Amino acid sequence: MSTFALLLIASVVGWLATLSLVRDIYKLEFTDFLIATGGAFCSAYALPWMGIAIWGDYGLRLAPTLCMALGAFGVLMLANLVRGRGFRAGALRLPAVPVRRSIGLLQPNLE
Repeated sequence: MSTFALLLIASVVGWLATLSLVRDIYKLEFTDFLIATGGAFCSAYALPWMGIAIWGDYGLRLAPTLCMALGAFGVLMLANLVRGRGFRAGALRLPAVPVRRSIGLLQPNLE
């Protein structure tokens, strides 16, 4: 049961990390979600070996949730860097709009 609960929590954390690291919401990729969820899930499974208890008396503790978020963000940032996108997915590109240069508007009329 704890594995299923960790998978659900990791999927929520991965979803939030994916939404936070995308520049254009219309260009979301499912692979980014899977990468972030995998990072959160693997970090949750590594925590007991580091001596951090995942479950407390009243359920999931706050420190493991933050470690899962750091794992999700870190793995997704690393994947974006490997894919050549920078830290955030989707390169921020300026639209190709021609620049208007009208010097007459910038200089006062001296007549």
